[in-house]
Amino acid sequence: MEHIALTSISNNVITDLKNHVLRTIEFRSPHNFISILNINVGDIVFLTHSNPEDIAIGTSGIIAQVKNRSIVMHKTIQGNHSHYEEQEVMIARVQFTTIGMGRIHRIECNELGKALLVDANEIACFDAR
Repeated sequence: MEHIALTSISNNVITDLKNHVLRTIEFRSPHNFISILNINVGDIVFLTHSNPEDIAIGTSGIIAQVKNRSIVMHKTIQGNHSHYEEQEVMIARVQFTTIGMGRIHRIECNELGKALLVDANEIACFDAR
């Protein structure tokens, strides 16, 4: 089944998702941000600790459902008496609930500026690699 993939997820988050913990993740990386703009609440996605450049057939990860999604802007101002610096960062917060483990069967799209799209199959815990 085709899923949008989110990559470079920390091992701690992957472990929480394996344990079926409802988890909200903040995304700031541009490659994931583009993918998040293409998902909606209720969509099924594939999450992996691998980098987008390392995605290949057989890469394992978590298949999860999007429970909530929000895009927020963070603004910080730093300075002293003579000058100020203002910085804005856009962040995507996405809440997931785990469906199961998965493995990539085929890579549909891994182009710069587009959502990473993979064909991933759910695997049972007793399946051998």
